[in-house]
Amino acid sequence: MSPKLMGMLDRLRLTPNALAVLGLLTRLQDFGGKVHITQADIGHQLGLHESSVSRAMQLLTARNLVLPLGRGRGHQLHPLIAKYESEDRMRNAFLHAQSDISANCLPDIKVPRYTKKPPRRTVTKAHLVPVAS
Repeated sequence: MSPKLMGMLDRLRLTPNALAVLGLLTRLQDFGGKVHITQADIGHQLGLHESSVSRAMQLLTARNLVLPLGRGRGHQLHPLIAKYESEDRMRNAFLHAQSDISANCLPDIKVPRYTKKPPRRTVTKAHLVPVAS
């Protein structure tokens, strides 16, 4: 994985489930970033409901960390986070990826550009006030 990407991981604003899914995909990937696993199997291995895996995958795809291959063809990690057989192959893949990103042939990893952190969703509770009788 690119050291530059490691430095921006916290700015990607990934949910805990998305981080868990990304971690599993990273561990299971072939050289070059291809991963052969279904969302149901991801959910089974992580103890997540399939809908939670689906939402996590949508976020990872929206950030371009996981690139779509088509239904039933597995998943492809972005070349900047894929693993490679050697440092030379990794360096070549990074150069090729940067060239493809510049030529708009490969999407760049999307980092949200928040000027401030988005508000946390809060659950409203009934506010009960004691009333004198």
